[in-house]
Amino acid sequence: MIRFFSLFVLYAISISSLPAQTTKSFIYGNWVKYKIRMEDGSKPIKPEFHDSTYVAFRLTKTGDSISVCKNFIPIAKQNKANCMAAVLNDSILKISNLAHYQLDYVSIDTLVFTFKVEGWTPAETPQFFMVNERLLIEKNRIKYKDSKSVTANPYFSPKIDLQPLYQDIRHSLYSYQGRFDCIGKLKINTHTKTVSCDLTDATIADSTTLRRFKKCLEKSYKYWNWEFMDNYDEIQIPFIYQHLKHPNYNIIYHQFHFFESTYAAIEKVNFVSFKSKQKADEAFKKGIDAYKLKDFVSAISYFKEAYEENETNIEPLYNVAAIYLEMGKNDKACEVWQQLIDLGQVEAEKLKKEYCKT
Repeated sequence: MIRFFSLFVLYAISISSLPAQTTKSFIYGNWVKYKIRMEDGSKPIKPEFHDSTYVAFRLTKTGDSISVCKNFIPIAKQNKANCMAAVLNDSILKISNLAHYQLDYVSIDTLVFTFKVEGWTPAETPQFFMVNERLLIEKNRIKYKDSKSVTANPYFSPKIDLQPLYQDIRHSLYSYQGRFDCIGKLKINTHTKTVSCDLTDATIADSTTLRRFKKCLEKSYKYWNWEFMDNYDEIQIPFIYQHLKHPNYNIIYHQFHFFESTYAAIEKVNFVSFKSKQKADEAFKKGIDAYKLKDFVSAISYFKEAYEENETNIEPLYNVAAIYLEMGKNDKACEVWQQLIDLGQVEAEKLKKEYCKT
């Protein structure tokens, strides 16, 4: 994304330093995000940075080598494709020439770090607050200490290798090229080593397709890993499944939303299609070109279009406000900054305070 720095001067906002922990060996292990904020204190805009999204990190050390693995699907086994080598130097965990994790606080139970990328502003830079996974597991063990049947949640669940399951579904449903959603519940019996599946709702009435899909799930026992949950007789896992067609390519893909049981739950997730992102990028570039030609009216129109196509990128709104300011329309700029303030943006608060009367 081309940045429009010429419109206003960006400034760094320092974060209050957190107490340092000298025992760096505490960083190794499995960590789960419980909170996130941007470096300047702003509320995250991008869906992958929302507090409600699941993010886990696993840091391991073998000899002089450090591995950093990320996982965004709570029920999925760790995929080696999501791992990268890193080098730890003081409080910096470097993963490339352009990106690193700055360790802000480390203890046996808590890890706080900031993900730094060259060129990112404080409003774009996320700070993660992580808790040691063993604490979450222990909390759930206490909750279910007298139970033989449990309902899994993102922090207390068996893990599954999703790729072979997706392959089984793809092979079984190869003849169905449409879209459908369905709601169901898996019931995993750890003693009989069987998986049963109840489908409670579906957006199609094709019983053959639904029966084949259900059979794939009921044959999935071999893909599961119980680890700390094999002492329960039954584990229930609610899910929503989506059989989707790519908007730009003639391919079918699959998407599970585990631990959800209503369509409304997944409708709240703010996904931006590839097509919309393309349109947003094109409008953004046209806005820059129009601004260079001093065609401010067109530039504002293009930047507004860029934001409407992709509301997870707020940079176009800052550019709209900056152009209004350059045109002497401070009241209009203030309206846009207020829109950004309503989105939880700290930088907009400072700009409004500097340039607006009220």
